[in-house]
Amino acid sequence: MKKYSTNAIGQMVEFLSNHGYDIITVEEGTLGWGHVICLAPDDKHYNVEVKEVALNCWSSGHTVRNFAKISDRIEKLLATAC
Repeated sequence: MKKYSTNAIGQMVEFLSNHGYDIITVEEGTLGWGHVICLAPDDKHYNVEVKEVALNCWSSGHTVRNFAKISDRIEKLLATAC
C-alpha cells in the first residue's frame, strides 16, 4: 500500500477541486488531511477516498483509493459528514 505525503494530497485535492469534484471532509486529521471523500462531477470519473495513516508519533502518511460506485459505507460517512 503506497503512502502519500501531506503536500502530495494537498496538490491532488486542489487539482480535483479545480476540475469540479466535491471535497467532503468526513473526519479531521491530526497531522494531515484526515479522512476525505472527493466526489466526481459525473459517472465518467472515479471518486477518490483519502485516509490519514499514522507512520509514527510525529508523522503521518495518506492512502488513496479510487472507486466508481458509492458503497453503503461511503453513503453513511457522507450522511454523517453533512
